[in-house]
Amino acid sequence: MSEERIWSKDFIILSMINVLLALIFYLLLVTIALYCVSKFQAPASVAGLISGIFVIGVLFGRLGTGRIIDNVGNRKIFIIGIFFFTITTACYLMSNNLTSLIIIRLSQGVAFGVAATAIGTIIARILPIHRYGEGLSYFSMSIVLATAIGPFIGIMLIKYSDFNIIFILNLILALFCLLLSFQVQEPEYGPHEKGKIKYEGRFKVTNFLEFRCCLFPSLP
Repeated sequence: MSEERIWSKDFIILSMINVLLALIFYLLLVTIALYCVSKFQAPASVAGLISGIFVIGVLFGRLGTGRIIDNVGNRKIFIIGIFFFTITTACYLMSNNLTSLIIIRLSQGVAFGVAATAIGTIIARILPIHRYGEGLSYFSMSIVLATAIGPFIGIMLIKYSDFNIIFILNLILALFCLLLSFQVQEPEYGPHEKGKIKYEGRFKVTNFLEFRCCLFPSLP
């Protein structure tokens, strides 16, 4: 493989998975609140909470994953994230109350955050350094594509089918992502990287949040 090649097998697979994960996210974002109201007669506030709590899960997933991904391994974290995302996607078909739906949405958001962080890390490692910006631009188009078509597909499915069809479609897409994830290889550290970050067992806030900046350069 050429050193300057962007469209490698892993890059294409990761971009496809990124599109499908984001597509599932946007499909549910525009339909889940209506599902809560129509099936469980949920008030608008609860429906809004269930719709938005996914993003809170994503935050927690990204926060924890960024600290340990170099220690555990990019590919391993990536597959774990996709696996649990698939499990939580299947759980929508078994949800029978609002409490379980809140737990499912939060858990799916965490799994999404884990998978998305691993995808971004692997992409950053496999792109050639001299075409880094170009490669990231191509990869970012996957999110834009899902943003454009996801809500449209969700609204069309609500109009011409039922919510179970949406959940089944999402599960099929998630299973496809899981199958594709096993084709991705563990990325190698480039010459511009120092190596893996040693994970410290003792909990520190600074292990997860970066406070140092030009205004406070002396912070530990």
